[in-house]
Amino acid sequence: MGKEELYRNLLRSGPASADELAAALLEPHAEVARRTEALAALHLVALTADAPERWVTAAPEVAVERLMERRQRDVNRARGGMARLMDE
Repeated sequence: MGKEELYRNLLRSGPASADELAAALLEPHAEVARRTEALAALHLVALTADAPERWVTAAPEVAVERLMERRQRDVNRARGGMARLMDE
């Protein structure tokens, strides 16, 4: 299962601990932890402040906006690189 599927599962199920996610997805804890950390780096999920910590999703509209912004930065960076190459 990839990051998108994990996000969708968490969106459907609501806040869940890493252990709960691993059990629900029938996947090793380490793999689920790796993917949740990757989603957190994209600001698509976050840990709650209360104990026990649980993963929660960003609202879908916020998540899509963040992904679009990231893609736009990548496109802008590629265009800048292309312009520099053309100037050589």
